[in-house]
Amino acid sequence: MATALARKADVLLVAETANVRNECRDSLVSDARRALKLVTYDAHSRIGRVVATARVPAAIAAFRPDVLHVQEQPDKLTARIVGLLRWRLPILMTVHDPRPHSGRDAAYARRQDVFRQRLRAAASAFHVHGDHCRREMIHAVGTGRAIVDTLHGVILCPEPAERRAPEGGRMLFFGRMEAYKGLETLLDAADILQRDNVACRIVVAGRGPELDRLRPRLLQQPCIEVLEKFLTPAEATEQFQRAEIVVAPYQDATQSGVVAAAVGNGRAIVASAVGGLVDAVSDGVSGLLLEPGRPDVLAEALTGLIDDRGRLLQLLAGSEAEAAGRFAWDRITDDLLAAYGGLLRR
Repeated sequence: MATALARKADVLLVAETANVRNECRDSLVSDARRALKLVTYDAHSRIGRVVATARVPAAIAAFRPDVLHVQEQPDKLTARIVGLLRWRLPILMTVHDPRPHSGRDAAYARRQDVFRQRLRAAASAFHVHGDHCRREMIHAVGTGRAIVDTLHGVILCPEPAERRAPEGGRMLFFGRMEAYKGLETLLDAADILQRDNVACRIVVAGRGPELDRLRPRLLQQPCIEVLEKFLTPAEATEQFQRAEIVVAPYQDATQSGVVAAAVGNGRAIVASAVGGLVDAVSDGVSGLLLEPGRPDVLAEALTGLIDDRGRLLQLLAGSEAEAAGRFAWDRITDDLLAAYGGLLRR
């Protein structure tokens, strides 16, 4: 996002060092350094947080921005820095999850709620991903401040040399293995696929409590391959490239980075018709939206795409088109620049 904005405005990007190291490819960081000013800080050590409290506001003050765009990160350090800056310039805050997911996310959110409330109180306006999240945000903060909604732009896009044809019948279930992601629904659907002798390979990539809970069944299912690890950006992109279909049988959802990555790799998506997935997945264009919690419906949809190659190719092409259209960062940043202008005219 910051690199796309830098094609239209002067940009200072402030990012946590570990996040840059773990979540950004070297090529992405190099592109950012050429396009904008990048300042990193350490949030993991006590001395690092003390230094950041002084260094980050100083770097922002020296840059003299017109608008501060903050990603909601409900922790003490972020709340403190934003609190120091809230009276100096307007703040647009991106909120990925207006309401926390069920399961462990909800428990974490309760512990961090005091910082979340401080951050939201400091925001002049909000940015969310899709109409569902906009409605959730209105429920959370009311209608007194502007809320701009865009899709989450593409992520984990392949380098030109990494592009490859997907492997026939290969599917990917990717991310943190939390209960709301619907791993058990996928596993029940896999049993149906195996029973019906459907030629497929389902890759479950990530870590989390649901993987621990369902491990015995996962290991007994011959069509499932488990990659229990934190994947680097390059490793994650490789898995998206190898898959034909990305499966997201969620029980609830706000925005979805998994869908943004699937579109960024031009892969078909089979997802539950819940929450923000309805905004992100164009049913019949880039993927299929299904009734949640129905392994039989999921198995039928997956079988249909494996058996109907023409239909699958249409969805793959549709996903590629979405990457250049609704999910393109240049289009999204046009909307963000308009939102910045609205804040400056207040």
